[in-house]
Amino acid sequence: MKIEKYKYLFSFALPLSVFISLKAEAYMSWFGVLFLFGLIPLVELFLKGSDRNLEAQTEKELQAKPYYDGVLYLMFVVHLSLVAYFLWSIWKFGAELPLFFLIGKMASMVLVNAALGSNLAHELGHRKGAHNKFMSLTLLSTTLYMHFLIEHNKNHHKNVATPLDHASAEKGINLYKFLSRSFYRSFKTAYRVEPIKTLQYLAIEIIIVALIAFFLGSLPAIAFVGAAIGGGLLIEGVNYIEHYGLRRKLKPNGRYEKVGPEHSWNSNHPLSRMLLFELSRHSDHHANADRPYQVLRHFDNSPQFPTGYPGMLLLATIPKLWFMVMNPMLPEE
Repeated sequence: MKIEKYKYLFSFALPLSVFISLKAEAYMSWFGVLFLFGLIPLVELFLKGSDRNLEAQTEKELQAKPYYDGVLYLMFVVHLSLVAYFLWSIWKFGAELPLFFLIGKMASMVLVNAALGSNLAHELGHRKGAHNKFMSLTLLSTTLYMHFLIEHNKNHHKNVATPLDHASAEKGINLYKFLSRSFYRSFKTAYRVEPIKTLQYLAIEIIIVALIAFFLGSLPAIAFVGAAIGGGLLIEGVNYIEHYGLRRKLKPNGRYEKVGPEHSWNSNHPLSRMLLFELSRHSDHHANADRPYQVLRHFDNSPQFPTGYPGMLLLATIPKLWFMVMNPMLPEE
């Protein structure tokens, strides 16, 4: 039980690595990128994921403990603090930094926007309670991706693994073509589902950028927008790997079969699981969207990635290698 309780403290390693990047003035400004897309994939190549699930009684106990919500709420504060520190550091030192180091800080902020901010927003956005929705939208506002809450909850979960869902990549599409399509369709779909709310969210995001520009100047505002766009692209990149090539069958009545664990790629690799609050146990999340992160399960019939999320994202950036590894693993049509 103690291991289960404290393992998520490892998730603080990501914001710590980004803080090091933001504080650094030279090559260490790339430390966050090297940590998430260098060290973690390298280590996970040699780690075998555990398919162990919690016992029923342990699962009930973990769901009842406020500790796990507390970790999320603390991370909410950590993320906002990093955003504030990022803006301050660009305001104070940005003009003096060589472009390469400035981009390194922005790239590290991209990671924290997607892997921390938007990932927490995803978890909180599936929960009941106005406070959870408020925190989810606040986190998404730092990535200028507030419409994600509408699109993800009201379209993606309904139409996942079908041609109706732009965030479910079909077999043969590469990451770059998918991103060019999914990034703008995410907003378009949210607008179709809830047009007024989507426009309200857009107005809030414009006001945020305008306030940053007014109080801190153009460079922090540009850096904020750049890191936000990068975070949005990384979110869609995660969508790409999570459902690549998987399709629900169309029944004779014209409806698609029920969403099951077999319609999402799963990864049990331990470091990714801890860093991303079990996001990589994505099969159970789509089959049971209301289950909190600490009790997500492994299913034997869910397709399994050969490594964790960071490694799979790196693989996806090289389409030929991605297709070589992934296409043979897809179920027969």
